[in-house]
Amino acid sequence: MPEIAPIVGQPVAYGMALAMAVLFVFAVYIGRYPLTLAHEGAHMLALVATLQPIKDWEIQDNADGATSWKTEPGWLAFVLAAFVGYAGPPLLGLGGAALIADGNAWGVLILTLVLCILALVPARKWGLAFLVPLLIVLGVGWTLIDGTPDVRAAVAVGMVWYLLLGGLVMTFLHFGKSVDSGLLAKKTLIPRFVWSVIWVVIGLVCLIKGGALLLARS
Repeated sequence: MPEIAPIVGQPVAYGMALAMAVLFVFAVYIGRYPLTLAHEGAHMLALVATLQPIKDWEIQDNADGATSWKTEPGWLAFVLAAFVGYAGPPLLGLGGAALIADGNAWGVLILTLVLCILALVPARKWGLAFLVPLLIVLGVGWTLIDGTPDVRAAVAVGMVWYLLLGGLVMTFLHFGKSVDSGLLAKKTLIPRFVWSVIWVVIGLVCLIKGGALLLARS
């Protein structure tokens, strides 16, 4: 098991929180590409969990994304897949924070590596959907193999903060106008505004709880 420096309540946890906050304040457009990967990845995980075959997925030049399926999912599978897109990144971030708080920061790196490798399979080849997870696989792979314990700690907690902060930012950027909220409104008759509020609440709760786990001092 790779050695990783202590994280919870340490300067690295505070420093990476600040770094990710600066990223989303001053470079939100660039910062959205891996976030779109997490968003579309959540769609795909929901489809896999409901036994729906995935056709492919893509990331567009403007950082928007789309996931296609081979056959139209049933009502429940459709609603679940549409809902988890915006809920997925902050929930994944909260799960990563819980792993780090439990002393399993290496698990964050391993899971990131595995999920990104799986995302390469249905990606539209040679596009951003292939390039973004490939770059993450190479970066995380190098971190695990040749990174110092401090570098591994910074990468692990940085990715968690990225998901916690970025997931919330994404809900505000697309508040009331996302494709997913429109699809959910048609399928459930619940207004898209309500779905957007739910996603904001999930993002806020995950950020508060995840931040508490990462910044807590023993």
